[in-house]
Amino acid sequence: MSSVMEKLSQKIEEMLSKITSQRQEIESLQLEIVSLKAQNETKDTQISNLYEEIANKDRGFEDLFAKIDEGLHGESSSPANQQTSFFSDEALDSNNNQGL
Repeated sequence: MSSVMEKLSQKIEEMLSKITSQRQEIESLQLEIVSLKAQNETKDTQISNLYEEIANKDRGFEDLFAKIDEGLHGESSSPANQQTSFFSDEALDSNNNQGL
């Protein structure tokens, strides 16, 4: 009978050891999850900031293109501005004829 008790005691010890080991692994994995969630939030913030930066640059380019378009087309309606505009059609045509 003592042999059965020893085997039972040994199995219980093994199970307790496994449980302790698994608890430690669970704690380690939970800490890793917390760390990964924090990293994920940081990356989300960085991505959001990059999207904002891209949107701001797009708006800047749109404003710049609008100013260029206004300079090309808006000022060319008056004859006086045609002669002083750097981007006048005549200036562009002469540059094209020179191989530029």
